[in-house]
Amino acid sequence: MDVEMTDTSHGRSSETITVDNDLVKTVRSLDQTGAGVNGENLERIWKQLTSIGQSQFSAAEESVLRWLLKTMKSNNDDSDTIRRFPLTWRIIGCSFQRIPLFSLAKSLADRKFMAVLQQTLKSVAQPSTEAEATSKKRKRISTAKFDLESLKSYEGCLVTGEAIFGALSILVARLDPAAQWSAHDRMGAEHIKALFAQPAKEAIEHLAPLLTICKFSLEISEQDVFEHQESWAKVAASIWDLHLQGSEDALDFATSLARTALSILSKLEDSSAGVGEATVKQWTRELEKFLQRSLVLPARSAYFNKTDVEIITRAYSMVQRNAATSVPTLYRMVSSAPQVVGGLTTTKANEAWMQEVFKLSERSLRQLSDNEKAQALGAILEQAIANKSRIALDDLRAVCGSYALAGSSSKTDWRLLLLIAKCDADVFLQSDNSLELFDQVCDRITTVGLDAGEETMAELIESLITGFQSNRDLSTFLQKWFSRLSKFEDKGLRTGNRPVWFTHVHRNATLIDGIEKHLTTKQLVTLLQWVDDQEVSRSAATFVFLNTIASAVTKDEYADAIGTQMSNLTLKSWSSSKAPSDIRCLRWSIISKTVSWSSYERCAELLGKVRADLTKALQKAKFDDEDTCEALECAYQFWLAAHPDGSEQSDLAALLASFVERLLKKVKLDEVQDLLDTRGALTLDNSEVSRFCAEYPLTASRLVALLSKSSGSLPDYLEKLLGGKDDSETRLGNAIHVVISNENNLRNRKLTAGLVDHVTEIIAKVSSKSSPWTEKRSRTALVELSRIPNEAITRPQRERVMEILIPRIHAASQLSSADWNLVLGLLWKMMSKPTFYKNMAFSDLQKLATSLAPVCNETNSSTALGLCRLLSRITRTTVRQMNDHQEYRMKYFENLSWLFKESTGDDTSTHMTLLRALLHIAVPKVVGMERTEVFDSAKALTALRRMIQEALSDFGKSCRKLKVNTASVNRMLIALEAADILPSSDVNKLKLDISQLEESSQRAIANGYVSGWKLRSFLIRRFPSQVAEPRPASFNQLFSNALCAPLPSGPAPDPLSDFDRRTVLEECVDAVISSLDHNDRVVYVESLLEGVQESSTESTEGQLLAVRYVVSETRDNAPDFEKTPFDLASAHGVLIHYLSKAKTIREFVRTAENLQQLLDIKASSMTQWNIDTALSTVTTIAATDPTQLLGSSPSVYQWLCKLVEVIIKKHRQRLEGHSHILVVTLEALLVALTGPGPREARAKHATQFTRLVTLVCEPAAAAVSRVQHFTALHSATDEAKRSAGRHMYLVLMAYVKMQLDVDVPREVREALEPGMNSIFAITPRKIRQILNDGMDHSGRAILREMYKRYEKFGKWSGV
Repeated sequence: MDVEMTDTSHGRSSETITVDNDLVKTVRSLDQTGAGVNGENLERIWKQLTSIGQSQFSAAEESVLRWLLKTMKSNNDDSDTIRRFPLTWRIIGCSFQRIPLFSLAKSLADRKFMAVLQQTLKSVAQPSTEAEATSKKRKRISTAKFDLESLKSYEGCLVTGEAIFGALSILVARLDPAAQWSAHDRMGAEHIKALFAQPAKEAIEHLAPLLTICKFSLEISEQDVFEHQESWAKVAASIWDLHLQGSEDALDFATSLARTALSILSKLEDSSAGVGEATVKQWTRELEKFLQRSLVLPARSAYFNKTDVEIITRAYSMVQRNAATSVPTLYRMVSSAPQVVGGLTTTKANEAWMQEVFKLSERSLRQLSDNEKAQALGAILEQAIANKSRIALDDLRAVCGSYALAGSSSKTDWRLLLLIAKCDADVFLQSDNSLELFDQVCDRITTVGLDAGEETMAELIESLITGFQSNRDLSTFLQKWFSRLSKFEDKGLRTGNRPVWFTHVHRNATLIDGIEKHLTTKQLVTLLQWVDDQEVSRSAATFVFLNTIASAVTKDEYADAIGTQMSNLTLKSWSSSKAPSDIRCLRWSIISKTVSWSSYERCAELLGKVRADLTKALQKAKFDDEDTCEALECAYQFWLAAHPDGSEQSDLAALLASFVERLLKKVKLDEVQDLLDTRGALTLDNSEVSRFCAEYPLTASRLVALLSKSSGSLPDYLEKLLGGKDDSETRLGNAIHVVISNENNLRNRKLTAGLVDHVTEIIAKVSSKSSPWTEKRSRTALVELSRIPNEAITRPQRERVMEILIPRIHAASQLSSADWNLVLGLLWKMMSKPTFYKNMAFSDLQKLATSLAPVCNETNSSTALGLCRLLSRITRTTVRQMNDHQEYRMKYFENLSWLFKESTGDDTSTHMTLLRALLHIAVPKVVGMERTEVFDSAKALTALRRMIQEALSDFGKSCRKLKVNTASVNRMLIALEAADILPSSDVNKLKLDISQLEESSQRAIANGYVSGWKLRSFLIRRFPSQVAEPRPASFNQLFSNALCAPLPSGPAPDPLSDFDRRTVLEECVDAVISSLDHNDRVVYVESLLEGVQESSTESTEGQLLAVRYVVSETRDNAPDFEKTPFDLASAHGVLIHYLSKAKTIREFVRTAENLQQLLDIKASSMTQWNIDTALSTVTTIAATDPTQLLGSSPSVYQWLCKLVEVIIKKHRQRLEGHSHILVVTLEALLVALTGPGPREARAKHATQFTRLVTLVCEPAAAAVSRVQHFTALHSATDEAKRSAGRHMYLVLMAYVKMQLDVDVPREVREALEPGMNSIFAITPRKIRQILNDGMDHSGRAILREMYKRYEKFGKWSGV
């Protein structure tokens, strides 16, 4: 309905002027013609109004408005028809939009607009009686007729209401101060507001019908049928805000408006409301604020100040007709109202208020049926739980007795009972009546059991346990529980559903976690003595009870206190045979626990008492018996207690070994197939597998060692698990992984030796027609062998593996890159320790290199370089150990002449790798060490130089001819890696076309190839005087996201995405600065920073990383260097300016890293200006977030804290006299903690902030030693604390203010508390007085609570 307002006062067309004239004529004729028989004149005016835009002239609109208001004021059918006609209000809304506010105010006042509005709303809110008799769910009429009877209908009233809301929304929007742009308009707005400034009783006359219309609109079956319906609630609330404030407003509101508003809210909670989701959200939000501001908060204030409940009582009395829905809604409004910040008195007053509200709520529901009362009370209790509202225990007991436990056990309202327990479990505690109520609940739980619903019963018991724990009376619950368990005979537990006390309390996680937390050792001992003294005690009850206690004990003092009692109670009921097997087996679990706690003498005593049953269980019992599983666990614990030299150790070892042997004869591998076929077998749900199958044969480390001692190198069962050649390779890998992943197994040399020998045999038995890396089982063996630690493989085993693999590799025709990676990795692992296998010769390495060369020429560059590096490592380790061996060294290196000859073809890349590795060990490392060279290093250098020259020249020529292929690229990259071994004299002998190579490098860089960057680094390092750009200052292309261009022969082998770009950049930068002195490096930093422009559209990450590397490699400025206009302090200034302009998170982090580095390791180069600017910039970013990064990533706040931290640590002396800047920075960081983001991140940020505060308030001696201005008799640390105490109280004030302004999450408050305590510790008494005087009442209340916690928990009280 809004009309587009376009300014057409200048350059108006002739057509527009004609329409204006027609509108003026129509308006002037209204007095003679009226609205027309069917409202045609109003329709004509509407069409003419909408066909023209807004102009500086509004006489016609003003005339229309005045005529309409004058006509509508009369009391006759024609005036009523015009008042109800929707188009009338659309025309009025258009006039509201176009008439200047000052003129509009005069027209509305002259024509009695408020009277017309009230008269219209009153009639519209009362549809005709015929309409009310129709169905509740209606459909909106498509168009409104200019007919009074039609307009009086329900649908007609809604259409009229829609138009009225539209007009009022325009008027309210224009009254918003943000929409007023001149003093004249502001004056007009105040005049219009004065029209609505009526007493509450008069304002209700037009507000009540508006709410009624909102309520009627919810009955429409179609959604989103009313224009701008989502703003209706806000319009109504805004109009109410304009009324004259009075002392009786809340009471009038409760009397006349509360029922309708609460009814609307209740319907909005119902999914059947006929409005869209957006409307539901906005109406709910606006109505909640409306009710709380106008009803709830005034009612609470009246109670706090005068203990007056008249307002809230009136509200409850007015909603009696819709009590089932409105009463829970009203309680929700009251319980969710913002809490008053204050001390203990305010808290108690709020508790009393909420208790009074609950009483009124419960009283209002008594007229309802039992089902409705239960539903409504359940909703109220849910709100009380959600909002942590206290309800009087007497009221909860009354609800429990009158509603939840009314009638027989079958009629128990378990949902209501659960909510009562969640709300406050003290209802079952603290008095005899409460315990009687608890006994009633227990009786009904016993009678009904899981028929009440398993989830409900579990939550109820959980709530009861939590309540007893909170009341520090957990022992009473345990006594009650044991009494309930003892009421059931052992024999009766074998059949049917077991009572809840056995299924939901036994090993309950909450109960187990709380036993040590909430019971002392003395209480636990007393509890067990009470159990022992019971006359009626069932073995099943005893086992379940003691097993829960045993599961909870983890601390030594508890184990020492109750260990003997636990075992004695268990032995007292030991021989019971009536209990079910799954409960009887718990006796072994209890004894097992006590054995792990007890001394050896006590263990021996216990073993003597249970030896017969233990032997019987392990030698004769069935494997599927649960008692056997637990007996095995117990025997294992006895064996551990006796290990390694106990007198019972040998007997127990024999018993365990015989059991496992008997087990392996019985158990088939199919039964544990799922465990063996999954690498994560230890974490699987093994419920379908016998426990001893799932745990002991696979994972019990000492049991594995025990069996390996009693058998050969490998236990029989382990050989069976590893399987034969036809078994699954997955099972093989998983079984090996389970063994070697346990550190205790690796310490057993016999076991690991047997395992390695077994794996080696799998590799050796591969057919000569195949290869170990192609068959599945042998490949798995290779993979697992490479994962076994080197220390677990002996030298003979390494030599055996090499003797198997080397001939197989030589015989293989071709290996894939993945196969080469596996094989070379394993060879390097074997040769990393001295290994001298049979027929060992350098030709083995030569054959490896020759076989590997084709793969390096065909695969991508990252893989080729990786394989060559593996070959280089193998060659280095092998050649080094052979060179150090006096006996074999000459023989091993005697036939190397082939390597120095001219090499052509595809194998030059790997030959370069061999030569490079040889040259690494050619020169002795120890000075003065005389040793004969085993090969001619000069020939090796010549051969390597020749190969490098050929590779680089071929690459340059291929680039020029656009015939680059994968082989030439990979050879060039391998040549560049090999060239680092060449001395400068040999590099100068290289016959290279530098300009051609530089051109090739630039082309490769432009296409996104890493070869270009590698080649550039080589040329800059080795030929800096011959390249055109020896100091590149831009690295944008290295970090560009552009796709890599393909080669003419196919995809490029060396795209940047396959490599670590940061490593490539550091290689290039290192090549640049390797020959630069300090001043030149600083000049280079300046050139790099020129690329860091805030207006740049490209990423600056490359420049920032380059700056970081140069600074890290630049030593501090020495006295012999000349001062330059640009220094590291200037670099800091450029970076700190860019920090607040960074466009992305990565750029921000990189910039912050540079700043932290300069402030930390280059602290001596920083000036006072750098420190002040850094703190000011951090303040700006934390306070204003100019680039909107602070809320986008938690790392931004973390780096701001890191910058402040390094300033406090490294530049403490520069903060003297500048503490005000630091305090402002800390205040900005503190306020930033309340910004957007997850609570977990904000809690971490608060911890970092606390670290900053403690660094200031509790400085280390090293940080303040240079700040000493006094003699040595004065403590520098104490003086720094006194200085901080004069300023840091301002941070404390800011924190108190922040708690008043926003809701600070509990996690953040807890994280900040140590920092605030440190401020309290250094603040003198006089400053505390200033702190107290500088706050209002609310602030002092918060400060008082904080200081109490500091006195209680944060104040150091040591000597």
